[in-house]
Amino acid sequence: MLNSLITVLQRCWTQRRSSAGRQPIQASTPAFVPEAFMSPEIQNLVCEYCWKTVFSSSALRIAWEAGFLDSSDRGAGYTYQTPPWEQIQRSIDRMCEWCDLLSEELAVQHRHATKIATPPPDTTFHVTVRFLRPTLGSPLRLQAIINDDWNPKWMVHTTPGTFIDSIIQHSLALIVEH
Repeated sequence: MLNSLITVLQRCWTQRRSSAGRQPIQASTPAFVPEAFMSPEIQNLVCEYCWKTVFSSSALRIAWEAGFLDSSDRGAGYTYQTPPWEQIQRSIDRMCEWCDLLSEELAVQHRHATKIATPPPDTTFHVTVRFLRPTLGSPLRLQAIINDDWNPKWMVHTTPGTFIDSIIQHSLALIVEH
């Protein structure tokens, strides 16, 4: 499951259209331009709701930029309301990788907060998604803050030489310089 999400994220970042002379933007906050490399192939890995919310280019940009803000600001990142639990389960049946990964954490948060094992069908969750800035010795991570209470994190693995890998390496170079 996690590998599938990582595949979605890597494809988002590695499917950049190549053009002569294009270089990653050098700035204090590494640029993240998802419009340049989003593809319909990636859309097939998530449901329509996720595609229009958390996997939209603006959402991914907000989540990326949040990694370079104050990490103690739990509101930093892209925030959205999930569809109802019942719809999440249908999306999992239709192979939405994000719903599949997130549903496990939503169930844990719900069980922790309510002591009820399974969320009722109409239950929605408030989720903030953000990347956590990589540091020397610490990989890039993705964090979801669920109902301001539960905050799972996942490491983001990249392939050397890909667009996202160059962004991460640029981020680490900036850390060393400062």
